Amino acid sequence: MGRMPLSPEARQKVRDRLLDAAARVFESRGYRSARIEDIARGAGVAVGTVYKYFPGKADLILELQYRRLVAVCEEVEALARREGAFCDKVRTYVERFVAFGAESRGFFETLRESPQFVQESVAAHGDKVRRMHEVLDRIMGELATLMEQGIREGTLRPQSPEDLAQALLGLARGLTLRRFRQSRDLEDLSARILDLFLHGAASRTGGPGAPCEGGPA
Repeated sequence: MGRMPLSPEARQKVRDRLLDAAARVFESRGYRSARIEDIARGAGVAVGTVYKYFPGKADLILELQYRRLVAVCEEVEALARREGAFCDKVRTYVERFVAFGAESRGFFETLRESPQFVQESVAAHGDKVRRMHEVLDRIMGELATLMEQGIREGTLRPQSPEDLAQALLGLARGLTLRRFRQSRDLEDLSARILDLFLHGAASRTGGPGAPCEGGPA
């Protein structure tokens, strides 16, 4: 008699083990050097089992990143809807983003070191890439809701919440990736991002420099 098929719950457990093992292998070896054999060994399964769930490494790393994004999205949704002051919420968001950056370091380094990965992923895994963009859009929507609270409380100047959300995300992403490129840790990065977003880069000392044209004095 053949082996009984696994229940959906059992299949999900195997899938989770494979993703957890892949995360460890990608972190320790990098995407290009990671081998399916190492992932199978880390998950305690045969190599053939990996291919039953994930056709290749790209599927694994994209699924890992999608899972991380969904977790962040759920946290941002809860954050935007709970009671509390804007400053406390935006600080929590930035700290979570920096933690997400640390978790996703292998993914970001893959994008930087293997530019063809993006092109190949869009061509071969368009459905997965689209799912990730949908989650990113949800995160941006929730972040805009948080910016609306900041405007209502008077912490932020009245302007487009969507622009503010994009500005915060771009600032956080840019500084995080810069730290990665410099092989620096992320210590104090949350405070740096918050300071630049909430207070800007203009001098606070009232020195001789005049306010730049095109912005508020």
